[in-house]
Amino acid sequence: MSDDTPTPDVLIPDVVSPPTFDEAVRTGMQRLQDAIQAFDELAGRIPEEAYHPAETKVLEATAAEVQTLVDAGLIDFESAAYDSEAWYHIVEDLQRVASKLYDAVFLMRDVEKRLAREAGAAEASDGGTVV
Repeated sequence: MSDDTPTPDVLIPDVVSPPTFDEAVRTGMQRLQDAIQAFDELAGRIPEEAYHPAETKVLEATAAEVQTLVDAGLIDFESAAYDSEAWYHIVEDLQRVASKLYDAVFLMRDVEKRLAREAGAAEASDGGTVV
C-alpha cells in the first residue's frame, strides 16, 4: 500500500443513528405546532373569498385528510395503552398531519402573493388617474 492510499477506516461512512423515540416525538410535536401556527396566521390574513374554487377544493380535501389522520391518531393513542407499537403510529401520524398542513400553508402563501400582486397592480393603475 502506498502512502496516498486511504486507510480502510477513511472509506467507511459515518453512520447516522436514528433519533430516539423521545426525540422523534418532540420533533414531531414541534413540527406540528409550527405548521398549525403558520396555518392560523395565514388563515387570519386571507379572506375566504380570495380563494379560487380549485384552491378551496384543495384546502377542503386537505382538511378532510387532516381530520382522518387526527382520528387515526386518537385511535392509536387509545391503543397505546395496550400496544407499545401504537406510539410509532402516533409519531407517523404527527408527521403526516404536519405535512398536510404545510401543503395547505404553501397554497395559502401562493394565494397571499397573488393578492399582493393584484393589490400592487390596482395601486399602479390608480396612480395614473387624475382626480
